[in-house]
Amino acid sequence: MNDSPLSGKVICITRSLEQATKSAELVKKRGAIPFIFPVIKQVATELDEASKKILKNLNSYDYIIFTSANAVRFFSEALNREGIELNDLQTRIACVGPQTAAQAEILGLTVSIVPDEFLGASLENLLIKTLKPGSSILYPRPKKASRDIKKGLEDSGYRVDELIIYETVADETFADKAASAFAERTIDAVTFASGSAVKNFIYLLSSRIDLKTCLENVLVAVIGPSTEKAAAKYGIKVDVVPDEFTFSGMLDALEKAFSAIE
Repeated sequence: MNDSPLSGKVICITRSLEQATKSAELVKKRGAIPFIFPVIKQVATELDEASKKILKNLNSYDYIIFTSANAVRFFSEALNREGIELNDLQTRIACVGPQTAAQAEILGLTVSIVPDEFLGASLENLLIKTLKPGSSILYPRPKKASRDIKKGLEDSGYRVDELIIYETVADETFADKAASAFAERTIDAVTFASGSAVKNFIYLLSSRIDLKTCLENVLVAVIGPSTEKAAAKYGIKVDVVPDEFTFSGMLDALEKAFSAIE
């Protein structure tokens, strides 16, 4: 018998379907019941000629930085579409956290830099300590993303080229089922791993249910400060922010929160 405070709790996972399926296994290990509600999905963007030229000259960069596992995956897919071998990549790799680094290593990349704190600002600071001013950095990213890391590095004297390789869009597939679950008060906690997940959660459900009322007895967990800021922007009260900015960290924090309640 699982003695986790999450045992028997229904945890809503709002990540994209592929990520949510993996996260559901972590939820089950705690004795909880995963409710998969992918509010977002990622799709590849069409590369223009300038982007294709960048891909053909990857070894001209001192570092490539990845701020999510999705960025790693879509970067690899972009290379495949252009007929470029990942094995030919000699540029050093920096990742924002262990999950992103693990995705890179699965693809055969050697990761040189991972900060202790899984934040863009921490990655930026570590790069500044490691690289000589004037070094060139490639930043593969989604269509909509924070520009803070690019600005911070450029202000410190580095050249940063962005490569837009995917975008995040709303996923309507599970919205009706999720609306019913929240309306019937069967959800005990909801997890958000990005600001876009918060935005699309509201977009998909606010027209279907009285979202404020339905969240009254639901614990809201976010993966880190930037997602917490997004939740505040949209009027969602956050109950849990983990010390470690990972999905497992959110589950740890939810265990503490439910223990405090009970």
